[in-house]
Amino acid sequence: MVRAAAFFSGAALLILELMGVRLLTPTFGGSTPVYSAVIAVFLAAIATGYFAGGYLADRYPSRWALALTLIAGALLVAVSTLIARPVAEHIGATRMGGLAAPMVAAFIAFSLPSAVLAFIPPIAIRLELREVERGGSVSGSIYAISTTGSIFGTLAVPLLIMQLRISTSLYFTAGALVAIAVLVLLIRRR
Repeated sequence: MVRAAAFFSGAALLILELMGVRLLTPTFGGSTPVYSAVIAVFLAAIATGYFAGGYLADRYPSRWALALTLIAGALLVAVSTLIARPVAEHIGATRMGGLAAPMVAAFIAFSLPSAVLAFIPPIAIRLELREVERGGSVSGSIYAISTTGSIFGTLAVPLLIMQLRISTSLYFTAGALVAIAVLVLLIRRR
């Protein structure tokens, strides 16, 4: 289940990113600068999350830490879903223009959930690592699994949008993260 957590956190990150753009487009439009701003914010948050997640993993290498991080990520995805449009409208009403406005809105709405979801791969690596000599292959496999989850999430977005509203899709994603957290605690095998 540790590897499943890495997979689903990767999926949730890309679902949030693509749906996040959709939440901001009513205010800022769907132009390349808007996409660039959102992608830049997500990448910065993910890099920060990987770093902080590594620190957390070394101090609290447990399934509980992994499960609590998944739950925190789920709650933050739900909160970001609630605040994204009002934040975008507020930022859009200011004199801020160009790339700055969607970047600030994306930062406020999505940076924290993105960073917390990026804690998951380093924690998963720490839990899966049994021998230092296998560090490269363990970390490589966890990041490959997480990236595969991101591909899955990217491809799931059109299906979710066809079936559900954007906010409902994101709440569903948050619920899936909580379900994975429970399974991480209940199922002990890898």
